[in-house]
Amino acid sequence: MILRPLQRPHPPLWYGITIPENADWPAANDVNIVTIALRPMVRVILDRYRAERARLGKTHIPFMGVARHVVVADTDEAALAIARRAYPRWRGNFRWLFARHGVEPRIAALYPPTFDQLAAIDNGVAGSPRTVRDFIAAEVKATGSNYFVSWLAFGDMTLAESLRSLELFSREVMPAFVSTRADAAQ
Repeated sequence: MILRPLQRPHPPLWYGITIPENADWPAANDVNIVTIALRPMVRVILDRYRAERARLGKTHIPFMGVARHVVVADTDEAALAIARRAYPRWRGNFRWLFARHGVEPRIAALYPPTFDQLAAIDNGVAGSPRTVRDFIAAEVKATGSNYFVSWLAFGDMTLAESLRSLELFSREVMPAFVSTRADAAQ
């Protein structure tokens, strides 16, 4: 069955990618992409996406995003305490159905047992606004992405923790990148 969006023009479309071979269709069809892959693979995926667009003579680059777990708090220690507590709950919920059927998710290596292990593979960050800004800047530099998807509420984070993380992210992290994107568009 092929469904067509009622809204015209249709809302922006996003396509999730974890392997480079899946970058061709969204590149050809002007679809934004987002990935949960790790940095080295993200670079390969985005390079393939760009190359396919160039091969087709498409000069505009849609959003190319990367998604990561993010906790922002007033200090690195406070953010890590939240992330270390909340992440295992999220991971348990993520893996619950797979475990029930005795299988491992294909992407199991992306989500190790602890937040410290997740951070060690650069698949998440918990820290002060400066720590999170530095992480995102490194992510953009290493991957060539132009969009960052933050998972600011996960596991058993309280509403207050999630809202504080969001507040700090929007007030003290995002401004460092919003102007960069606007400058790049000019």
